[in-house]
Amino acid sequence: MIASVVRAGWLNLRRDRAALMLSFIVPIVFFSIFAGIFGAQKSKTPKTTIVIAERARPRSMPSRPKRMCERATHR
Repeated sequence: MIASVVRAGWLNLRRDRAALMLSFIVPIVFFSIFAGIFGAQKSKTPKTTIVIAERARPRSMPSRPKRMCERATHR
């Protein structure tokens, strides 16, 4: 049953040359062009510097991790 469905689909695809090109040839050409363009880059992923800034808070205010833990326990 599956073989007959696959065979019928293949025969229909062989009869339609435009569908055959769009199914097999165009994707190969498309990805080859992109591989040629982006594969020629010499540098790898650029390094990113992350800076974390926090506002100053009064000494009476509890620290951030302690407040986060308190919130998690109240759920």
